[in-house]
Amino acid sequence: MLQRLLKKCAIARPSLPFLKVPVLLLLFVASNSSWAQKNNWSFVEAQYLDATIDDRVDVDGYAVTGAYTLFSDVFIIAQYEALEAETKIFDTLSHADINRYFIGLGYNYEFSELTQVYAILALKNIENKASGYKENYDGYSATLGLRSFVAEKIELNIYYSYLDIDYDNNHDHWSTIAEDSNETGITGLYHISNNVSLGLGYKESDGYEQTSVSIKYHF
Repeated sequence: MLQRLLKKCAIARPSLPFLKVPVLLLLFVASNSSWAQKNNWSFVEAQYLDATIDDRVDVDGYAVTGAYTLFSDVFIIAQYEALEAETKIFDTLSHADINRYFIGLGYNYEFSELTQVYAILALKNIENKASGYKENYDGYSATLGLRSFVAEKIELNIYYSYLDIDYDNNHDHWSTIAEDSNETGITGLYHISNNVSLGLGYKESDGYEQTSVSIKYHF
């Protein structure tokens, strides 16, 4: 059913192998780089999202993210994400909306002048809406990531997230879906100026793949 497929969008289980090579590359570059650009945790970002669930449900939407540096190594971050899913059930076109929110606190550690390791702990809310039902769930996520400039204007961000949402197991259509999930992703940014960058991203979990294009303003 559509509900079960949509659930996988919010809580799915990916694998980590595709991150091994990029992580090693970033660590190598971090120890051999001399560019002047530095990472920044005060920004606003707008993204267009395009995704598929189980290779048969089309999903698209947008996300808005903001972050602000509180202290030298501590920042606050929040995001709103709105997705629309579309699929056919018994030759009938069906739609559903997925809205996701999070607000969290992050810490970054400078591995080198150009590379940071960071961690984010966030509170999350997921709302699924379709004809005849509306579900709303709360939980948290924990993210570990690595940001680095691999060229003078090119930045890579690699991350791994764990998600725990308190789903209501009394609903039969959720009963076969695991409550905990993992997510891996990579984003590349091209800095066209000191304040503006353009991005291309990819993330995956079990049965869910998403690409994104973005514009980001750093302040």
